[in-house]
Amino acid sequence: MQNNFMEIIFIIVYSSLCIVSYITGFSYQEVNVLFYYFVIPYSYLVISDFIFNCHFGKIVYFFCFVILMLSIDNFSLFCDSVFVQSVNFLDSFYPDFNYVESSVIFCVIVPFLIYILLFRFSPFRKFFC
Repeated sequence: MQNNFMEIIFIIVYSSLCIVSYITGFSYQEVNVLFYYFVIPYSYLVISDFIFNCHFGKIVYFFCFVILMLSIDNFSLFCDSVFVQSVNFLDSFYPDFNYVESSVIFCVIVPFLIYILLFRFSPFRKFFC
């Protein structure tokens, strides 16, 4: 049962990223890298900045992201490389977890738990309690 649940979550996330890929014209690897290495961390910083009533985190992160993007010669090649390294990281948990299980744990469950923790301390908590 647990394995089927993990596979269902994996398929939902994978399909969602494929849809975003189709809509934006970016490759799946590009969407995946942008989502997991920019969108999710940036959203953590936005929430953290609300908690601490400042704008430092999101401004610095965005500035660093822009500098990184400007320094990359081939964005597709860069994303392919980062994606392969991410897959290797997730595969490194074998035999305890297979790729699907590792993906769900580290790319869905852990980010979700971080969101719960951040929202617990954020001004938005009144909307979620």
